[in-house]
Amino acid sequence: QNLWEINLMSPKDFEHFCAEIIKQEWWLVEESGKMKDGGVDLKGIRKNSNGKNEYLAVQCKKWRLSKKYHITLWEMNK
Repeated sequence: QNLWEINLMSPKDFEHFCAEIIKQEWWLVEESGKMKDGGVDLKGIRKNSNGKNEYLAVQCKKWRLSKKYHITLWEMNK
């Protein structure tokens, strides 16, 4: 995707786009699909090299007017 195509995406399409990128890094990703979700748009889980689960929470933000794209990742290891 180029920046022009990303700029034309709806917020929901942008979240899906972010999910696809994260899946390429071996994460199983769940899209929340909800508003008022506490800022978590995507949740991920994968096994690390020690066989333990790693957890990921993602907030995707796209501001069309300023043409800024921001993905915030929180990695939670339990």
